[in-house]
Amino acid sequence: MNTAFWNCRGLKGSLVVRRLKGIKKSYSPDLLFLIETKNQDDVVRDVAAQLDYDNVKCVSPLGIGGGLALMWKKSVSVNFFSFDARLIDCKISNKETFFYFSCAYGHSIRKLRHILWERIERITIHRQGPWLMCGDFNEILDASEKRGGRVRQNWSFVDFRNMVNTCKVSDLPFTGNNMTWVGKRKTHYVECWLDRAMANDQWKASVPASEVEYLELIDSDHRPAIIKIRKTTEQGTRCFRFDSRLCNRPEFESIVEYGWNHIPASRCSVVERIGNCRSHISSWKRTNNTNSAKRIAELTVTIDNASTDFSVSNDHLCNLRRELLLAYREEEMYWKLKSRIQWLNEGDINTRFFHASTKNRIARNRLLSIQD
Repeated sequence: MNTAFWNCRGLKGSLVVRRLKGIKKSYSPDLLFLIETKNQDDVVRDVAAQLDYDNVKCVSPLGIGGGLALMWKKSVSVNFFSFDARLIDCKISNKETFFYFSCAYGHSIRKLRHILWERIERITIHRQGPWLMCGDFNEILDASEKRGGRVRQNWSFVDFRNMVNTCKVSDLPFTGNNMTWVGKRKTHYVECWLDRAMANDQWKASVPASEVEYLELIDSDHRPAIIKIRKTTEQGTRCFRFDSRLCNRPEFESIVEYGWNHIPASRCSVVERIGNCRSHISSWKRTNNTNSAKRIAELTVTIDNASTDFSVSNDHLCNLRRELLLAYREEEMYWKLKSRIQWLNEGDINTRFFHASTKNRIARNRLLSIQD
């Protein structure tokens, strides 16, 4: 089970929506918590439909800012206790487990943040059981969680620390860059660990292999985060999948020819030749950028580094984002190719019907192979 959260700074940008689609495809989060949607409920529901989520709970923005949304699959049951502009508190249940889930958005004004901390402290008085909280808290625990800017005094961390200690929660292990927010203040950059996931001991004991993965900065000034909820660290292996787009690459034919012909004489059957070709294609794909998904990964890292480099011009950053937008379009074309739906020419085609057609074709091919 995976959970994702992100201060996306608005849902109208095409790059933001495509980033969400990339997250959905790569991590398939069962729950998605979005902060600063900045759009009315009908826009948020439309995005949820594009991401193939069955349910969504919206908190409308106040004016031109704010707005929260929690999206979830039908395999997950959500029981809400409270929801407003700063906190969504609920209970998550599925066939595997249950836990309490609090999605927080700390106030941008420091002197008003204590109101949310006091609310969460009151919740913990009657709360017993595994508890996970995440979101943009807009606050840090100590000076080491900030780089650049003025040095903050210890007294400014007291309220947030008291809330964390009262609730008996702590940060989950993480991978990636935990400086989740980057902003420019006059002539220098400031980085802070504002977006985080914390849990109590009962939650950590029930899913001890869980961790948070912080992704790259792209369009928003906040990093998306994936909470990987795992009991163990065991992972499966992927099957070989042939991508016919590789046929357009000039070097691909020589790879197939080499794999077909360079095989010991004792292993010259057609099945063994095909297996050898498959091995050579897989090895070649690991050392070459053969698909748009890898291109997206490279560009996200490049944009992430450029976003924190003061010497990089805005024009260069905009060009990188345009390239990323094209890479997302190529990824959509890849799924169009797999589904064999040729009449969907362009546009937003990464829909539920689109993926269902691919899955139906795979199931049909599997049945035919069994009959043979």
